[in-house]
Amino acid sequence: MPRIGIFDSGVGGLTVQRAIIERLPSLDTVYLGDTARVPYGTKSPEVVTRYSLRNARFLTAQGVDLLVVACNTASAVALPALREALAIPVIGVVEPGARAAARASRSGRIGVIGTRSTISSGAYQRALGALRPEAVGKQLKLADARAARFAVVIGPDDRARGEVQLRDLQGKTQRAVAASELSAVLRSALDAIPEH
Repeated sequence: MPRIGIFDSGVGGLTVQRAIIERLPSLDTVYLGDTARVPYGTKSPEVVTRYSLRNARFLTAQGVDLLVVACNTASAVALPALREALAIPVIGVVEPGARAAARASRSGRIGVIGTRSTISSGAYQRALGALRPEAVGKQLKLADARAARFAVVIGPDDRARGEVQLRDLQGKTQRAVAASELSAVLRSALDAIPEH
């Protein structure tokens, strides 16, 4: 039976694993959350690529037939190296996220909330530009400290070490930080924000 390997810098990629299991329940999945080195978004592209290759080699040693890079930063900066190094198909989350946002957006104003590494890689900008050329230059980019803060502020539970999706924000403190940090997004007339 085919096996799908999935890795993320933390536990946020479990949402990707859950979606795969819901759509392909007969397939086995193997998940690696690199919580020892989270967050990837504050690291250089070279370091993220090195971590990603290590993660991929571990998962291929587990007999996976396909690799899903569930980390936005690793997808943005390490995908070419992973595809070159591995003899199995490698899928990232940038392209699917960009496709979903491009389909959802009526105006072409698409917000990308990401770490400094993800935003500076230009991966979302290229993907969205290819899908919605009229959107280029309209995208609001929120980067670095704001996105990194979400990975830290969530609280003492396991999510504090992983990427955080806005729908996961539960407590008053978390919602207050989200409201504060994302107020510019909410006022900017965006109509789509990619998520994995």
